[in-house]
Amino acid sequence: MNRLRQRHSDIVRGLELIVPMNFPHFTTVSLIGAVLGLASAIVVSCTTPPEPTPTPTPVPPPEVGFSISAESVMAPLEVQFTVDSPRAGVGYSWEFGDGNSATGSEVTHTYLDAGQFNAELRVDYRGKVLVNDRLITVQPGAAGWLTLNADSVELESGDSFRFKAQAYDELGNALDASAVVWSNDATAGTITTDGLFIAGPTVGTWESGVVASIERAGAVAESEVPVKIVYGEPSSLLVEPATIDTKVTWEVDLRARVFDDAGHELDDVEVEWEALRPGDKVSNSGEYVPGTVVAPDDSALVIARLEVGDEYLTQIVRGVVEPGILDEIRISPPIPQLSPSDTVQLTAVAFDRFGNDLELDAVEWKLNTSVVGTVTSDGLLTVGNAAGRFGNESLEVRGFKDGVETFAYYSVEISPDQPSAVEFRNPDDSVPAGAASPLEVNVKDRFGNLIDDADIQFEVLGGGRLAVSDVFVAGLDPGVHIDALTATVSGTTDADTPLTAKTSVSIRERSSDFIAIDVQDVQGSAVYMINLITAQMVPVSRDFLRNETDESMPAWMPDGQRLLVSSNASGEDQIYLVDPFHNVKHQVTNVPGGAFMPAPSPQGDQLAFVRSSNADGGWDVMVSPLVLDPNGLHVRLITASDSEVVSWEVDKRNILPSWSPTGDWLMYTAVDQRNAANVYIVDMTGITTGNSIEIRGASGLAWHPNGNEVLITSPRQAGAGVVQSVPFMLNLVTGTTRELDVGGRGVSVASFSPDGSELAFVDEEDGALWLMDSDGTGLRQAVGAQFQTTVTSWRPRKLELPTDESRFHPYPNEKVSRAEVELAIQDQTPIVQIVTDSGTLTANLYHLVAPRAVANFVYLALNGYYEGLAFHTVESGAAFTGSVTDGFGGMAGYYITSELNPNALHDRPGVLSMVATRAGSVSTEFVVSLAPHTEWDGFVDGQPRNCDRVGSNCYVVFGQVVEGLDALTAWDPITPFDVDATPHRIIEINVLNDDGQLFGTRQ
Repeated sequence: MNRLRQRHSDIVRGLELIVPMNFPHFTTVSLIGAVLGLASAIVVSCTTPPEPTPTPTPVPPPEVGFSISAESVMAPLEVQFTVDSPRAGVGYSWEFGDGNSATGSEVTHTYLDAGQFNAELRVDYRGKVLVNDRLITVQPGAAGWLTLNADSVELESGDSFRFKAQAYDELGNALDASAVVWSNDATAGTITTDGLFIAGPTVGTWESGVVASIERAGAVAESEVPVKIVYGEPSSLLVEPATIDTKVTWEVDLRARVFDDAGHELDDVEVEWEALRPGDKVSNSGEYVPGTVVAPDDSALVIARLEVGDEYLTQIVRGVVEPGILDEIRISPPIPQLSPSDTVQLTAVAFDRFGNDLELDAVEWKLNTSVVGTVTSDGLLTVGNAAGRFGNESLEVRGFKDGVETFAYYSVEISPDQPSAVEFRNPDDSVPAGAASPLEVNVKDRFGNLIDDADIQFEVLGGGRLAVSDVFVAGLDPGVHIDALTATVSGTTDADTPLTAKTSVSIRERSSDFIAIDVQDVQGSAVYMINLITAQMVPVSRDFLRNETDESMPAWMPDGQRLLVSSNASGEDQIYLVDPFHNVKHQVTNVPGGAFMPAPSPQGDQLAFVRSSNADGGWDVMVSPLVLDPNGLHVRLITASDSEVVSWEVDKRNILPSWSPTGDWLMYTAVDQRNAANVYIVDMTGITTGNSIEIRGASGLAWHPNGNEVLITSPRQAGAGVVQSVPFMLNLVTGTTRELDVGGRGVSVASFSPDGSELAFVDEEDGALWLMDSDGTGLRQAVGAQFQTTVTSWRPRKLELPTDESRFHPYPNEKVSRAEVELAIQDQTPIVQIVTDSGTLTANLYHLVAPRAVANFVYLALNGYYEGLAFHTVESGAAFTGSVTDGFGGMAGYYITSELNPNALHDRPGVLSMVATRAGSVSTEFVVSLAPHTEWDGFVDGQPRNCDRVGSNCYVVFGQVVEGLDALTAWDPITPFDVDATPHRIIEINVLNDDGQLFGTRQ
């Protein structure tokens, strides 16, 4: 059949070469017929014309019947048409009904198309046309091919497609489509007999997904359609895990799964994630990290969101965020205030490292200090009878959670019960005159526990006064004062009967009235003196204070009038002799490399000092004769050639020379490169290495005035990485030592008062200066840590108010004696002119009201004491001056009697008065009142004030300004602490008599 179809095509193509194909009305058959007719004509025209015939005999019409070889078969159908009784000379033509024709009495025609065709025989006879026809049915032929309504299909699972087919035989004749058989790959889906295909669940591509076939005449035609099953649109969103169970900050990996309606999981779908709680985080890939806050069960934590068209698929993930790993355990509420015999229920609470509460699996309680009491397994604490603070590990609590253990230690503080007894810690205490001594009592409860915060009221009934912070300040009158101190405690169990304790106090003479110290700060060092009467601290020289040099390491000369200090005023450290009461200084040494740490011998005839360098790089302790003239000044500079080296180890730093009270022995300390120290005590009566004492591992600080003991310090471990210098008294006769109780402080330097009853020492940690009695009582701070004290030296003059006249130190190069002044003012009224840098004050002096004060003032003025001195304080309606330094006054080195008069008061401006902080403490400082100051009067309403108390400020009126006061009232305020201010100064003071002439014999 295919060959027939090909032949049919070849014929058509051949005809197309003969007949132009632009004749649209000719069918292929008619074209064939025309060609055949044309060929016959050509043949006829080429034949010899026939000879004439005779007139024919009438013949009957030809028969028009014909027969065919087949009437109903499949195309291509070849049919032979035969005229039943053909007659010669009759023309026969055939119309086959399919557009084709032929001539002749017997023809063959092939029907290519299926259908019913009316085959017609036409006989043209004598002008008539005879016609006969037969109906020929041509059925389609063998199966040829199929045409489907889709070349391929792409469907989502579950979707359907109606396949339609057109069937053709080999010649292109349509076949009955109902005969088409539909089949498919079962993995791709299903198809009905009428071609309805339903996509299966499997996604993929099948090249022969759907097959259409038809069978006819032993031939089969098939057509395959590729089928592609694709994912559908997202229709559901699933997050795994469906619920979250985690801890704070613990990561959870969330996975979003997206499905279409068929249940296919879709890949490469971008899902948006969002954490629903502040502090939580979730990444684009679903890594969820909760914050530090817990979340209860079924909390909305994360939302997953997928955009599909104009809508969203969402999935909220809920769950719980639990606390983290056990990190801390505490007692809640905190341990309350405990008292002896209390019972308290303790509760332990636990937290993770973010402070979230945890519920513990188990708790263990333990007391590591049995004196605290007992504690049960469930935390019931029963307190014992002892009060106090019992260490940081007294109470232990351990907690357990999910296999993790943690613990906490607590200090337990048990407060004493109410007071039931009180007693002075230092009954019948001995206090140096004028010294401050803290009042200390022991208050105990019924269990014997000390009560530190008891409400104690002190009262001083004699011997001194009560200062702030419960400090007793002794008076200056030696003696025993019976029951002078009373301590009363309130808040006892019996409110109607307060607890009371009494004690006596012994006031002893004080062997010194000044302590010289050096002070270190960022600007260098300077030497100051502490007035043990007024508690004021002043520099020893205004010249030293003003320059940019360093002064340090003071040591009093035996006469108590002069100090030896080290100063670099000449460019390197040398030793100077200073009169602090008259601002006079002289250089004593001229030693190459420098000299410092001066120590005069007890007789004042030798000077021990330290040379800061030698040929071996060490420091030498040297001793030289100290020769002074009748005025107390050295005769010539001390040089190295005048001095003898008394230290043995030349490669070490030999420091801190100290004389025995007899001057026969000299103690010093040798320090090596590792700061290890040894003490050496050298016999100065015959300096040999064999006649000396060595104390290893110690530093020597001071020789006790009894001559048998020395104060040394030795290092001791006081904590992790902390070494403390502990003070000891070493008895050189017996070799025994005793530790000094200095309140747990380390000691860097120290010195004894002249009688050995008091000790001054410097705290090595902070540089504060402390005073205490040598028996370990009366510990009190003298100078705060802000001053960084390094060296101390007690003045060898006892405290006296007023001072005996034999101790009055005449002014150097005295022009007028005290006797001359006292004689001159008996019959005259002195007038003074105080010339300042901004004007002159003229004042009358009250020599009849305060003769000693006037005589002392005139004596100092005539001898030039006040020239150049500053008005160190201008405030509150007063101007103070009179100190040889620019600080506070009272530095003449002596004190005269206070002369108080009920008619000489500070009731107006311009009053001249001598400053006195207590009775008998008048010295050199005076004040000019710029306004009334009745608080300075020695009398109130005609009655004398108690001027024996320290700080009573009973100033002695000795004159009145009559002219020039306005010069002072214009001054700006200033205090001694205004270091950047420039004070006004006294140029000179002139003393005139009644006739206006210069007073006395001053030229």
